[in-house]
Amino acid sequence: MLSLVLINKLSPCFKSIVKASFILAFILFGFSAHALKVVNAGNDFRNFLKDFDPSKSEQNYIRWLEFEEQYSDIYTSAIFKRSLPNWDQIKKQQLDRFFRELPSISPKMLLLFDQAEEIAKRQVARIQTQLKDFNPNITIYFLPSALTFNALVTTTSADMSHYILIIGVDGIALGNNDLDIVFSHELFHMYHFDKSGLVSEFSSSLSPLWTEGMASYFSRIKNPNKSLDAVLMDAALAQACQEPKNAQSWAQSFLRSIELPLTSEQAFQLKKEWFWQDSSTLSPRRGYCLGYLLVEKIAKKSSFEDMTRWGDLIMSEEVKKALQEMAL
Repeated sequence: MLSLVLINKLSPCFKSIVKASFILAFILFGFSAHALKVVNAGNDFRNFLKDFDPSKSEQNYIRWLEFEEQYSDIYTSAIFKRSLPNWDQIKKQQLDRFFRELPSISPKMLLLFDQAEEIAKRQVARIQTQLKDFNPNITIYFLPSALTFNALVTTTSADMSHYILIIGVDGIALGNNDLDIVFSHELFHMYHFDKSGLVSEFSSSLSPLWTEGMASYFSRIKNPNKSLDAVLMDAALAQACQEPKNAQSWAQSFLRSIELPLTSEQAFQLKKEWFWQDSSTLSPRRGYCLGYLLVEKIAKKSSFEDMTRWGDLIMSEEVKKALQEMAL
């Protein structure tokens, strides 16, 4: 790069051109290089893993709390949410399951940690080719989620105004998820929340069906060579999703569940019933399929770009209408 001394020796006209070039280069390259922030818990997790012993659950639990404390805001407000009913029991159950699975999934977890920065940069660059106005000024955390999720877009109590993406490396390792699908889905969530003003939590009983459906549909159309199994991250669900009678019965069931306003406890149970893997139904996570089919139906007559900008009022009207038609 030319030094300021050399610049000062140039003619006034050429000097202005060179300075302008430097400013433009800083805007295009200097800013973008620092826009994406990656927080990688790999080294801290390795320290936890050194003392991990499958036969010593109490010791593992104590060591985990020491690890968790280093990312306390993430774990207390986004992973083990203390606002949820019986959060402490849920946490204990998830950690017990995580510790059982850890010996088999830790090698792949460590590989993901090692590649975290490279993966994040590649995937953000990829989404920018698909969504030209995607803002790369985001933070991505690579952490174990204790198998509560493979990825999550959320806010923390420290900053409720900005979304972050948490990559649950253990969930991805266990599910052997396709990273192109995971990042397409989650980065679209960030884009969608920003454009629409919708939130990642239950702003209404219809919002999770809509937001998850939109992200799944986006992942499908932007990854045309990927199967529905990969997009829904579940082969059994993908098969069930292609049965017309299931879409009809699920639409009927979902409409019944939202006939009356929901309390926070009921909203949590609705989310668990339709979107969690450990649902008591024969088709756990069926909310992802229903949302995908619903968005696919609406997109036949509406611009997907317009749909990403629908606020809660328009979204609710369109989703209810589509559900009612699917239920017939």
